Amino acid sequence: TDLFHDVERAYAAAPTTSNSLRYAIALAMPGHPASNPVEGKKILETLLASPERMLTNERLLASVVLQEVAARLKLDADSRRLLATVDERTRAQANSDRRAQTLADDNARLRKALEEAQAKLDAIRAIERTIIERNPSPPGTAGPRSESSVEAQSPPAGR
Repeated sequence: TDLFHDVERAYAAAPTTSNSLRYAIALAMPGHPASNPVEGKKILETLLASPERMLTNERLLASVVLQEVAARLKLDADSRRLLATVDERTRAQANSDRRAQTLADDNARLRKALEEAQAKLDAIRAIERTIIERNPSPPGTAGPRSESSVEAQSPPAGR
């Protein structure tokens, strides 16, 4: 960081093309606390906007560093976007899991209610069978008909 601060002071004191190039490269380099690739990229783009002010080797170095910084910034942006997508999908999966659990709980509750209703229905059927077995003719009817009573109620044939 001492080297970085020396380059930064030289740039602040005299922002010449060489000092600007060194400062931009220092900003663009990852791995130190003062790294600022966005600012380094801006300075490099400004320098390359006036290529006549730089020596050929300075232009080449600035171009290479600018490409590297632009690629790293793009990778960082892609990484952030992918992390956001993963976070979003993780939340969506958690919501889906909660919905699935809620549906499973509802299904279990409904299955239990169905079993209870079926048990009640079976009990009612058993009670009905017991009543029918005790009293073979349903209430309000005249009991079982014999053939003679059916014949007596029929109109005479041939009239």
